[in-house]
Amino acid sequence: MQLQRDLLHGRLYCPQNQSAELAALILQAQLGDYNEQVHCGDYVSQYKLLLKQTPRLEEKIAEIHKSLRLVL
Repeated sequence: MQLQRDLLHGRLYCPQNQSAELAALILQAQLGDYNEQVHCGDYVSQYKLLLKQTPRLEEKIAEIHKSLRLVL
């Protein structure tokens, strides 16, 4: 995904909150809806989504991912 590459390589700058939202949307696109049986612990750390990805930011990404639901 172009967006993921741009975020990861620092070509797209946005505030940390927006970065977390975009990263959560990328996870949603790749993994689908959050499933507590599958997406447990620090599952976000398995994915390199942002140039300056920290454990605290990964927690925020996971929170947002949990709140997203696929709408058809």
